[in-house]
Amino acid sequence: MRYALYAFFLLLSSCGLSPVYGTQSGDAAPSQELRYVEILQIKDRVGQELRNHLSLSMPAPAYPAKYRLQVSLSEIIDDFGLRRDTTATFARLSLRADYSLARIGAKENEPPILQGALRAVGSYNILESTFATLSAEEDARSRAAKQLADDIKLRLATYFQSAEGAAR
Repeated sequence: MRYALYAFFLLLSSCGLSPVYGTQSGDAAPSQELRYVEILQIKDRVGQELRNHLSLSMPAPAYPAKYRLQVSLSEIIDDFGLRRDTTATFARLSLRADYSLARIGAKENEPPILQGALRAVGSYNILESTFATLSAEEDARSRAAKQLADDIKLRLATYFQSAEGAAR
């Protein structure tokens, strides 16, 4: 059994899988390129939360920055769980982030090197107390912003890893 486990790990190491956040044979990890990303301001309170989550999850910034990350957010709240009196008891909050990563110093008409759209969904109960409902909504919004920050960071790290692999 032990030999089968060793053989499995030997085969796994030869399949080309590599860690996104680790180092490979002395080279700088793709996560080190994340240090050179400048995150621009994002509108509204939820944008500030998203930017803070991104800043805290990335490695310490290095200067001068090589890349500029721009994010725009949109939010939709859908009510569900309607009672007989047509009041909702449940809501779903969807946050959509459109992001683009561009090289600093790129020409005005040069397209971004990476762009995309991500969506995170949070849900909450609509309660009798207005304060409790607002608190639950803010919590759902904060959880969605954290999820978007994690997803954006993963997309950036994946891009830098594939760009590093293509450069070799």
